Amino acid sequence: MKGYMLWLLILFFVACSFYFLFDSPSYVLISFKSYTFETTLLSFILCLASLFVVLYIIKSVLLFFLNTVPSFCKNLSNNEQNVKNKFYNGVVYAFLGEWQVAYKYFSYIAKSKQKNFIYTISAAMLANKNKNYLEAENWLIESKKYCNTVEQYDVINIVSSKIYINQEQYKKAYDLLTKLNSKYSLNFLILPMLMTTLTYFKDWDNLLRLLPDIQKTNILGSDKYIAFEHNVISEFLHKVINQNNSSQNLNKDMILEKLNYNWKQLPTNYKKKPAYISVYVKLLITANCNELAIKILEQHLCNGVYNLELISIYGNLKIKNDAKQLKILEAFVNEFHHNYKFMFLLGKTSLNNKLLGKAYSYFEKSIAIQKNALAYKGIADIYLFENKPEQAIKFFNLAFNAAY
Repeated sequence: MKGYMLWLLILFFVACSFYFLFDSPSYVLISFKSYTFETTLLSFILCLASLFVVLYIIKSVLLFFLNTVPSFCKNLSNNEQNVKNKFYNGVVYAFLGEWQVAYKYFSYIAKSKQKNFIYTISAAMLANKNKNYLEAENWLIESKKYCNTVEQYDVINIVSSKIYINQEQYKKAYDLLTKLNSKYSLNFLILPMLMTTLTYFKDWDNLLRLLPDIQKTNILGSDKYIAFEHNVISEFLHKVINQNNSSQNLNKDMILEKLNYNWKQLPTNYKKKPAYISVYVKLLITANCNELAIKILEQHLCNGVYNLELISIYGNLKIKNDAKQLKILEAFVNEFHHNYKFMFLLGKTSLNNKLLGKAYSYFEKSIAIQKNALAYKGIADIYLFENKPEQAIKFFNLAFNAAY
C-alpha cells in the first residue's frame, strides 16, 4: 500500500511540473566558449531524461557482454579440453589395438568445431582398420578440406592405398604406390603395401629391384626377409618355365637362353649364394640341360662351396665320369662325415664305380649314424652284385622295416 501511494505522489508531482512548464515556460541558456544555445526548460528536461535512458541502455549492454564473454570463453575452453581428452583417449585405445573404441573417440572429435587434418585423417585410418570403408572414404574427402601442404596430400594417398588394398582393388593401389615410392623411398608405410601389390600381380621383376630397400628398412625382420627374398628370386627364375606350363612345350635352347638371361639379371651377391645356385641348377635339370647343370655344380664344389644341397643334387645326377664325381664328393668327407645322407651318396657313387668294398663301408657308416632304408638297400644291391641272394634278402627286409 505504501509503495502504491509513493508512485501516486511521484505521478502527481510530474503532472504538476508539466502543467507549470506548459503554462509558464522557462528558458535555459547554455554557453560554451563562444557558443550559446537557448532552449525551454521542458526541452532541456526531456533531453536529460533521454540521455539518462541512452546511458542506461549502454550500461546494460556493457554489463551483458562483460558477463557473457567470460562465460563463452569458459565454454570454449571446456570444449577444447574435452576434445583434447577424447584425442588422448583415442590414441591410447589405438595403441592398445582397440580399434572400434578408438574410432568412436576420433569420429567424435572429427565432427567437432575444432576438427582439423590430424583428426579427420586419423578417423579415416581407424575407420579403415574397422573395415568401414565407406566411412573411411568420407573422412578422406573431409581431410582434403583441411589439407594445406603437399605432404598432407601424400598422407591422404597413403591412406587411400591402404583402403584399396583392403578392398583388393590392387590396380588403384599400385598406381598411387608407385608414385609415392619414387618420392619417398625406404618408407615404412609405403614399402609393405607396395610389396603386397606387386606380389598380387606376380611382378617379380619389380620386387627383385625392391629387395635392397626392403632389406635396408628391415620391415620384415631377418628371418622373414630371407624367406621373402628366396621366394622372389625363385619365382623370378621359375617364370621362364611357368610361362610355358611345361618345358616340353618350348625348345630346349630357347628355355636355356631365357633362363640364362634371367640369371644374368640377378645382382652378383645373389648369384654367389648356394640357395639360389641350387634353384638355378634345378631349373636347368628341369629344362633337360644336365650338362650345364653338372658343369656349374662342379665349378662351385671344386671352388670349396660347402653346401649340402648342392652336393646332394650333384651326387644324385647321372654322370658319365663316375670317378670324377666320387672324387669331388669325397673332398667333403671331413665336413659332412656325421650326415647319413651324405655318407649314403658316397656309398651309391662308389657302387656306381663298382668299388664294392668302399661302397659297403660308406653304407655301414650311414646306417651307424641313422638307420635308413636307402643304405640297407645299397648293401642288398652289393650282395646281389656278388650273387649272394640270402644276404641280399636279409638287407632288403631291413630296408623294408626301416622304411615302415
